[in-house]
This record gives sequence, structure tokens and C-alpha cells, in this order.
Amino acid sequence: MESREDNLDVTNIAEPESPFEKIIENSIINQTELLKRSAAIGQMTLEQEKDELLSWIHEVKTPLTAMHLMIDRLDDELLKSHLTYEWLRIHLLLDQQLHQRRMPFIENDLYIEKTDLETIIIDEIKTLRSWCIQKGLASTYNWM
Repeated sequence: MESREDNLDVTNIAEPESPFEKIIENSIINQTELLKRSAAIGQMTLEQEKDELLSWIHEVKTPLTAMHLMIDRLDDELLKSHLTYEWLRIHLLLDQQLHQRRMPFIENDLYIEKTDLETIIIDEIKTLRSWCIQKGLASTYNWM
């Protein structure tokens, strides 16, 4: 019985030898088919919800990017800092959800190449600067 716990293949069940065994076999087959259909519907629903969430995230990121460009053009540094902080919170939450949903398929997105790591790090620090300042994590290193 333990060997059947995770096995939904009913083709290897021994042929029933009595009417009672036939009733049990039919019940097992019906329950297995019901479970397979239920699992397939659940999987399809989950995939659909994942696709809808990924689509929504991408749709929200477009106006968010436009908003970031507008914030960059502001002259008031205090206002710019506060808006950038709030923008960054939304941006990071969206990225977090995007990466969590994409994680099972991340190998399709990977591309390995040589790159200038310092430039990437400086860009990330610039992006996160207002968040770090708000959290009291200001750096004394002056790259910007």
C-alpha cells in the first residue's frame, strides 16, 4: 500500500478476483480520475493566476518608470528625495513579486556575460540611496 501512496497510475493494479474487489477497483479508478482532474484544474488555475499577476506587474512597471523619469526632473531636492523613496518602495515590492513568480523558470532568463561590476554596484547604490538615507544607512563613500 505504501508503494501506491504517490502513484496515480491505476493500470498496474491486479485484476479483481471477486465482485467485492471489482467494486473496490472501480472506486479507486473513479477517485484517481477525480483527483487527476482536480489537480489539472488546480494547476491550470494557478498558471492562469501567475500569468495574470506577471502581466499586471509589467503593466504597473511602465507608468512607474515614467514616474521615475518625472521625479528625476524635479528641482526640489527634498521633495525629490521623498518621492524617490516612495517610488523605490513600490519598485522593490513589484520586483520582489516578479522574481518570486519567475523563480521556477529563472533558468530561461539567465544569460552569463562579462560585465563591469563596479558600474552595476554604483548604479544600484544610486538607486537605493534615498531608501538608505531614510533608513539611516547613509554611506560615507562618495561615488555619486
